[in-house]
Amino acid sequence: MKHANSHSRRKGSRLPIGEALAQRILTAQYAICSASWARGDLPEVSEEAIVDLLADLMHFCSAERIDFLDSVRIATEHLKVESDEGGP
Repeated sequence: MKHANSHSRRKGSRLPIGEALAQRILTAQYAICSASWARGDLPEVSEEAIVDLLADLMHFCSAERIDFLDSVRIATEHLKVESDEGGP
């Protein structure tokens, strides 16, 4: 299975690395709040909301036969690379 590579998007991006990472953080915040809203909860950023979103993603991956743990492993590798580049 081919994974989307966020690094290739950044290569073509005109945003400075700091802005690109800030945009990723904002995207995550929107995802957390949107998932809360979709479940009928108040949109908020909290550990519980993140856990709920992760569980939702695990159910989704199971239904779509996507290896969730492999996706987490690859995302962790991306985070390490991005952190080495001066990210959060």
